[in-house]
Amino acid sequence: MDGGGGLFYLSSLQDGTEVAVDGCTVWAVEMGVDFDPDEAPSISELWLTLDGVTGDGADCSLTIHQEGVCGTGFYDFRNEDASWVTINTNDCPGVSGSDEGEFGASSGYLQLETIKTDDLEMT
Repeated sequence: MDGGGGLFYLSSLQDGTEVAVDGCTVWAVEMGVDFDPDEAPSISELWLTLDGVTGDGADCSLTIHQEGVCGTGFYDFRNEDASWVTINTNDCPGVSGSDEGEFGASSGYLQLETIKTDDLEMT
């Protein structure tokens, strides 16, 4: 499912500034589903990508991949076996020089309050 997302912030730039990126430009959600013949399907993985720019070859995104989803709640990014966060700042407005690149996040949480499965792409 693609549509409008939200803001994400790039902080700790080398000059100490914080840049807000509009993730509403393009966003995508995909999920992995476990099927059991005796139970309803359940979401086991979630991918969320917020893009701050459009165009071929333009990279300004926040991507979250969470494995081991078992309902709503908090998921710890420090669990490197189940969580990956990638921030690509190469073409983000307001970011230049050594702040451009692809970086991972190693702390923080993903909070799932509602899981709506209508129109999501199953992989």
